[in-house]
Amino acid sequence: MIIGGTGTFHCLAPRIATRWHGQAGLWYELYTPTASSESAEHGRVDVRIVVTGAHGFIGTAVRSALLRRHDEVLTLGLGGQPGGPRYDGRIDNVYEVEAMAAWLADRRPDGVLHLAGTRSEVSSTLMSELNTCFAASLMEALVLGRLDRVPILLIGSAAEYGHVSSPAPLTEQSPAHPRSHYGQTKLAQTQLGLAAAQRGQPVVAARVFNVLGRGMPSYLSLPSFAGQLRDIAAGRTEAVLRTGPLSAVRDFLPVTVVAEVLADLIRLPAAYGQLVNVCGGRPYLMRDIVNRMIGLSGIAVTLHEMEGESGADIAYGDPSRLKGLLRSAGFGPLRNADIAEVMEDSGCPVAGTDGNRTLLPTWKPQAPRHRACRTADIPAAGSPVHAHTVSPPAEN
Repeated sequence: MIIGGTGTFHCLAPRIATRWHGQAGLWYELYTPTASSESAEHGRVDVRIVVTGAHGFIGTAVRSALLRRHDEVLTLGLGGQPGGPRYDGRIDNVYEVEAMAAWLADRRPDGVLHLAGTRSEVSSTLMSELNTCFAASLMEALVLGRLDRVPILLIGSAAEYGHVSSPAPLTEQSPAHPRSHYGQTKLAQTQLGLAAAQRGQPVVAARVFNVLGRGMPSYLSLPSFAGQLRDIAAGRTEAVLRTGPLSAVRDFLPVTVVAEVLADLIRLPAAYGQLVNVCGGRPYLMRDIVNRMIGLSGIAVTLHEMEGESGADIAYGDPSRLKGLLRSAGFGPLRNADIAEVMEDSGCPVAGTDGNRTLLPTWKPQAPRHRACRTADIPAAGSPVHAHTVSPPAEN
């Protein structure tokens, strides 16, 4: 069963392709997206996009990005629980293909941004339904509704690559060996999307790396650390920031930048049928990010870092394909303001960000140091690797 109002505005997917081909914006220090010139000049809706996951972390930013372009946004989602998010179209489960097909055919969207999914602690069955089966049903519904020329973007994850120890950036040709069920279900979605593209559907598989910004789920690492700093500043807990291992290297982009990129990719025919890394190509050591958060908080704390698995954990992407599609020069580095935004969103005080000028240093691989290994050098399982006091300021 699907519930939703009647659509009144109709436009054709090929019109987007004609208007937007080769018109993506140039990136300077930070990416600057384009907007539809006709919409901007005349203030009218000329693109209709269906968005799933529109009330999630990335989905909220994408919805705002589309509205700034004067696009019409229709939301499609699961549920209907009291107090839950409201959707223009609502389904009871991800297998209602015929109902979705009828709803889509009635609205005739110009594109579909499938951003729904989960990485929280849910059952394996539910995770597979949300991260894989929902996409399969949507693509089938487009075909059934005779909308097989309407482009659809599927959001994936860098978790599809699995554990990586090489210091080289990950390309779309890098082998994918996901270790988590989340990564496995996202990889299955990607494979289904690329298979549909081979049959002629315009599918973009956007493999998104780490994203930060307002609205991050509290179970993710950075909001969790910010929450601890908030409680320390309020005197509710001792001045000890407890973390897992911080030796991982990750590739972060602000959610606002990612949202604009996704809004552009759905409009680019050159992206259809492709797997695209959505990443900045700049590796950041998690320990550097946490130290910067401590510095921005303006409080002195003891960083208590726990031991993790042995071996390198490096996952940053090569954005060459993305830059080629959008004819860009690249992304700028993370700024103090990007990290402070996450902290403020978690209620953590920020002493000062130094505007946009202070940048986070990127990680550089170091040659291994050869020395004799002593038993005393090996920490016991579960023991802290680092326990030291970190004081502000954070600026270099």
